[in-house]
Amino acid sequence: MAATERATKPASDLVGKVFALRSDSAAGKFVSLPIDQTTQKEQQKLEAANDDLGLSLLFADGKVLMVQTSTQVKVLDEQSDGSSCEVRILAGEHTAKTAIVPRKYLI
Repeated sequence: MAATERATKPASDLVGKVFALRSDSAAGKFVSLPIDQTTQKEQQKLEAANDDLGLSLLFADGKVLMVQTSTQVKVLDEQSDGSSCEVRILAGEHTAKTAIVPRKYLI
């Protein structure tokens, strides 16, 4: 258990800090962010299946948000495995909403 605590300690240092969003592609001006962990799993499943209709429904239902890169977000929590964080969006169309962001999108 001590090894697990040490492995997740750096991630907990992110809580309360403000970051800008970045995309994982050079051409990307937006990132798609699920609003919760359940939606994150659903989005990953639909992306793996190339289910564009299912993904469109998630966007239409407001369960996945399109957020412009460079938008500032504040980290509220991190997932236990440290791969993603729950953030509050601080600017733009989705100001004040929360979403799940992969750590690789935080700069």
